[in-house]
Amino acid sequence: MRKQFVQWAKKREKAEITEEGLDRDSLSDREKTARWRIGFAAGNIYHVERWHQMEGGRAFYNGDIAELINQNTPDSLRANQFETLRTSEVPVRVIIGDHDLADFGLVSWPAVADTLENVEITTLEKAGHNAWIDRPGKFRDAIRRALHASEE
Repeated sequence: MRKQFVQWAKKREKAEITEEGLDRDSLSDREKTARWRIGFAAGNIYHVERWHQMEGGRAFYNGDIAELINQNTPDSLRANQFETLRTSEVPVRVIIGDHDLADFGLVSWPAVADTLENVEITTLEKAGHNAWIDRPGKFRDAIRRALHASEE
C-alpha cells in the first residue's frame, strides 16, 4: 500500500506544481518554499490545491529523520501501543481520512479496532492525514461526537 500511496501523492504533487507555475529550474526562495509545501501537502491532504493552508516549511520538518524514526521503531514498541489501548478502559476514538498516509487503504486501524472493546472509527472520505484541512466541517463534527461520547 505504501508504494501506491507514494505514486498517488507524486502524481498530485506534479500536477499542482505545474498548475502553480513552479515546474522550472530557476525559482526564488519563496517559490522553492512553495514547491516544497506542495510536495508536503500532497502526502498529507487529499485536496492538494489547499496547500496554502499547510503551515510551516522545511525548517519545521525533516523527512529523513521521520523515515529513520519509522525504520528504527521496534515492532514491540508499536505493538505495546495497541496493547495499552486493549487494556485501557478509556474509549478509543479514531478519526482518519480515507487517504491518510498513516494507514493508506484503511487496513491497520480496522484490524486494531477488531481487537478493542470500546472503539469507534470515523472515516472521512476524500481526506488525508491532516483531515481538518480536507473536511473541516466533518472533522469538527467527528471531534464533537468523540468528546460527547467521552462525557457519557
